[in-house]
Amino acid sequence: MQSATLVPLMRVRPEAAAEILLATTIEESPEERYDRSFSLEKEYGLEFGYTCHPTMYWQSPFLSFLQVNFETAIGALISLVEFCTDRWEAELRRHPEFAEGGDLPHVKIVFADASSKTFVGGYSVLNWSHESSQYIGQVCCALVALEQWLYTKLDQGVDVSGYVDRIFRSTRSLGLIGVLLDVGKRNAMLFRSSLLPLLTSGDLFFWDEHRVEILGVGFDQYDWARKGDAVFNMARDWWFAPHRQIALRDVARPLIADHPEVAQAVARAVTSWPAPSDKKADLEFRVLKVELDPAHYETIRSEAGATVVTVRYPIELQQEIASFQQSARPARQALRLPEWCRSAMASKGLLPPEQAAALAAMIDDPNALGNNDDLEEQRRIARIAVACTLLLKVPEWLEQHPATRQRARELFEGVFANFKENPAEIFQRHWMQRREELHFAAPVVVANVLNDGATPSNSFQAMFIVTSGDGGALATLMYLVFANRAALGGIWWRLQNLCVLWSALVTLAPHYEPPPSLPARWIRWLRSLRNLTIKGDEIGASHIDFVDVAKRVERLEHSRWVRQQKAERLRAVRKAGGRYSPGLASSEVKSAFTWLWVDGSDAVKKIDASEMADRCLLLKRLLALEVWQHPATGEEDDREPLPYDLGYQVLSSMAWMVAGIAESAATDLWQDVLKLGPGYYHHFVGHFLRSFLSTVARASNPAAVTVQWRAMLEFALRSQSWAGGRYWYHREELFRQLLGFGSELFLNNVPGYRAAVASMRYPYEQWAKKYLRSDEDNIAGLCNFLASPTGTDLRVAGLIWIHEAMQADPELRLSRREGSADAVIALVDLVLNEEAGRVSNDAKARDAVLAITGRLVALQTPAALTLQEHARVVLRREIGPG
Repeated sequence: MQSATLVPLMRVRPEAAAEILLATTIEESPEERYDRSFSLEKEYGLEFGYTCHPTMYWQSPFLSFLQVNFETAIGALISLVEFCTDRWEAELRRHPEFAEGGDLPHVKIVFADASSKTFVGGYSVLNWSHESSQYIGQVCCALVALEQWLYTKLDQGVDVSGYVDRIFRSTRSLGLIGVLLDVGKRNAMLFRSSLLPLLTSGDLFFWDEHRVEILGVGFDQYDWARKGDAVFNMARDWWFAPHRQIALRDVARPLIADHPEVAQAVARAVTSWPAPSDKKADLEFRVLKVELDPAHYETIRSEAGATVVTVRYPIELQQEIASFQQSARPARQALRLPEWCRSAMASKGLLPPEQAAALAAMIDDPNALGNNDDLEEQRRIARIAVACTLLLKVPEWLEQHPATRQRARELFEGVFANFKENPAEIFQRHWMQRREELHFAAPVVVANVLNDGATPSNSFQAMFIVTSGDGGALATLMYLVFANRAALGGIWWRLQNLCVLWSALVTLAPHYEPPPSLPARWIRWLRSLRNLTIKGDEIGASHIDFVDVAKRVERLEHSRWVRQQKAERLRAVRKAGGRYSPGLASSEVKSAFTWLWVDGSDAVKKIDASEMADRCLLLKRLLALEVWQHPATGEEDDREPLPYDLGYQVLSSMAWMVAGIAESAATDLWQDVLKLGPGYYHHFVGHFLRSFLSTVARASNPAAVTVQWRAMLEFALRSQSWAGGRYWYHREELFRQLLGFGSELFLNNVPGYRAAVASMRYPYEQWAKKYLRSDEDNIAGLCNFLASPTGTDLRVAGLIWIHEAMQADPELRLSRREGSADAVIALVDLVLNEEAGRVSNDAKARDAVLAITGRLVALQTPAALTLQEHARVVLRREIGPG
């Protein structure tokens, strides 16, 4: 609900406005869901707010309502927050921990008269005003609207104590307490009076500190960037205002030091705070108590002459903290060591002997990484990471320390001995889980193959990683093999072929309740694949045919299905032409061919000529696989498919390649995509065009992009597959994308595209004559494009094209609902203001302006009469009285 439509009602009948506002915010037909017991994202019974994401105060109608009638508005806002809090409570009660009536997260605060009140919600509710959510955006925006309204009152010098008291008395939700915390930070003196109760809860200190640490998480930079620099800067400056980045404990200390009444109130409250049972939490709790006790404050004078209050921690507490940190050191090492090892293995050169000795101690000493049972898995991963780092980065040092070398090799080889071929685990897809140790073993395996060749042991270890089901480990292995492909020779392409076979075997894996013989058969296939040698003949990319392997898998699955039908005496019928098997597991193919993906012009420039042909061939064959996996049967109820994740990756990489390789090879690539046409596969073509004209065009050489852009546009204009068919509406949409409509934000950032668009006037004009009047969105898209800096040089010509479309089709509508009327008005007004001289000197342009404004007046379009008079004044001034 837009606030502008409700403002008059807010003034005249505020209660009715509040009722309408709540009715349009709360879900009309709520349903109890049983498909999950507890989820991270909640809707809390709210309708989806299209204008309430990302979170910002001007996105909520409550800002206007608070300005017009505070009492009614705050009542409605509190009702909304209470409703969402009730739903939060109901959701939390579904969690086993709270299902039996356990205490929900809450905060108890004490008021000046010694009375107290409990506010429910926990940290997540307290953080609503720091969160951007597509699910509860309406309540988040309402809360920050209240926050901004209170800021305005503070800036006006208004005493907000009455408003704060009203909120305290009327709510039990921590969502509003989060707002009051930020208001208090804006004016710290409020903590001496109306907001002093907030300093009586220890949980608020800890929770607020955490929400300040993650303040940036709630700021959706990408979404704000799409709204322009001015709006982005306004939102950023408000969200990251200095006071919102200060923790409550940092605000409280100066107040406690300077104001005895604040110190006394906090001291009384601290005595009732329960001490945590966890040792770490208890230390943090005691540190907070010291920081809130003025007896531990010390005033010093800085070099600049200012007095600064510092905290003097008791010696006993400092010793306990040091002791705890020392005892936790092995556990921290177990958690941090794998990341350090990952960086060390990726670096160039060998490690120095002193680092090798320090690492060796981690695996030689059984207690080096602690003995906490809760961290047993982390310690195991850390030891394997250390062993693989030693084997890879200090081989000569290990020769001089045979005991350490033996221990490192045992840990490394143990990675490949711990996998259990349990059919029950296969049914549950446990083998698809991430196995961290394989990521460290992969570089060692590649190094062993480089040093010793494709021995049976090295082949098994390489194939073990390929068939592990861990896509990240597979991607790591294949990227390293790709980097050393020249030295590996035929092993490189042999591994690529075996990866395709593995993706086929994944598709054939037993699911649900397979026949008893299938799991054992599949495990035999798995063992056979793992025992294949990776040594192969000199083959190349031409030997990798994804569709051919996929078809074989489909035949196997079809035969399996037929046998099952006969065994169970079923008579199911499959629709002819349908695809009942993906053939290959796309996720495994994506991981195995990770070296193919490019996401920048610099990456394309690094590709040598011998590699370029292989890349182009494989990208085209992967696109063919995506098309094969989504067959068009010709049925009326066919739904146009979306590409799989692999397909999106292929199309994006093809877009980057088109802008950076030789013209003939680029043409061969994009033609494979555009030949799919605007019909059944329009989502494929659309993603390719969006990638090319947004990300790629912005970051690539404009001259190379323009050559291919023009060629693609001319191809589509003369292509028969783009000319007709029942998918005409998709054709119109794809043409708009191909013309750059909707990509203005990206094209405007590169000045060279203005001249490029001007040089493509002929294909733009051909499109306008053929398709402009086919769809009202075409007119709106053209006007918006011409109004952008990129389309500046075609503005006058574009007005003439619109006029000609109107002449050719007198019934052509320009409606406000579709946006075409407003877009035309904006373009005409822009041309009159910036291109008046060009229009006055061009008879066709003058006629177009007058005819278009006359048409808008005839359609009774708002602002049309004003625009028409503006046109007459401008043209009369430019041409003269005659």
